[in-house]
Amino acid sequence: MLAQMSSKWGDAAIQVISFDEGAKEPVPGGIRFRSEFVHTMSLMHALALQRLRGDSHLTNLTYGRFMDIPPEPPVDADLVDEWTRVRGNKSLVFLRAHRPHLEKYWRALPLAVLGGINLTECSILEPSRDRVYLVMCWLHRALVARRMAGGISQDAPIVSRIYQVLSDGMLGYENALKIVNTPFPFPFAQCVALLLHINALIIPLLMADWLADPYLASAITFLSVFSFYLLNEVAREIEEPFRFDPNDLPVVYLHHKFNERLVTAFSRSLFPADGLFTHIDEKEMEWLLAKHRPLTVTKQQEEKTIKDCVIDVMGAAEPGGKVEDEADSEGGCCGGAPAAATAAATAAAQQFLAAASSCVSSARDSFPRLRSC
Repeated sequence: MLAQMSSKWGDAAIQVISFDEGAKEPVPGGIRFRSEFVHTMSLMHALALQRLRGDSHLTNLTYGRFMDIPPEPPVDADLVDEWTRVRGNKSLVFLRAHRPHLEKYWRALPLAVLGGINLTECSILEPSRDRVYLVMCWLHRALVARRMAGGISQDAPIVSRIYQVLSDGMLGYENALKIVNTPFPFPFAQCVALLLHINALIIPLLMADWLADPYLASAITFLSVFSFYLLNEVAREIEEPFRFDPNDLPVVYLHHKFNERLVTAFSRSLFPADGLFTHIDEKEMEWLLAKHRPLTVTKQQEEKTIKDCVIDVMGAAEPGGKVEDEADSEGGCCGGAPAAATAAATAAAQQFLAAASSCVSSARDSFPRLRSC
């Protein structure tokens, strides 16, 4: 789900940058639009991960540079002291971590937004109940305005792909949000906690009654009670994979990788001045294709080749050609000897038939589909 969200939104950023850079005519404000779009994509991704981990503080969004890829963040927050960790573990029965512990943990692992977040954005995002949806609206309006201004000038079916991948990324986010918004049933969790305590009280009495050896009874009691509590804690970790530390998904690291892709697409993926494929010989590639893939020759190419051959052959019989000129020099068909005119016409006909036969043989050898003719 998170992988789908990041992948689709990254594809949208690449498409917008490439489509806007490849406009038929340069439109003013291209660099500004692309930088703002990359900033908004980074902001939307950060807000999505904030929502998934339960963090609503915009102060936990820090400034990220457009041109520099920062070092990878730690998977876990080393700045959270051990006493805060212990205090968070006191609430095992209530299936909820200690709130101050989580807030300090989030402050220790902030999410970077490329270009930072200004006061205007903060004032609009702060009262919003669905910040990701709000930023998605900003993106759609920016794309429409840019296209109306002349940018992203590709055909409409191609441009519609941008909106499609944005929607696919939002679908991945909503699927991940279902896990957060659909917690384990609270009465069931409380019953499990109550039964764990009852089990912890009854098991020692049963072991003491069944086993005469106190050491063996103590060992079996500890293993039985500890195993049930252990399974309950593992179930709690699986229940909320985005919020607690340190065994859940590293959302800060995932956001760092997404920002890394945006920086690469925005400033590191430009073509060199001479292009990337100057080492490829075009003639050699055409020869290799003709040799290894003869069936790729199209019907239009076959017809064009035959037409060129016929034109070359007919050129010998055109008025003013060499054969007729020789006949005219000898008096023509009216003023000269009839035998000479007949010999010239016969020679021209033989030359035409020989050239036509050679052309057809060459065309059959070049195009396999003509070999049956």
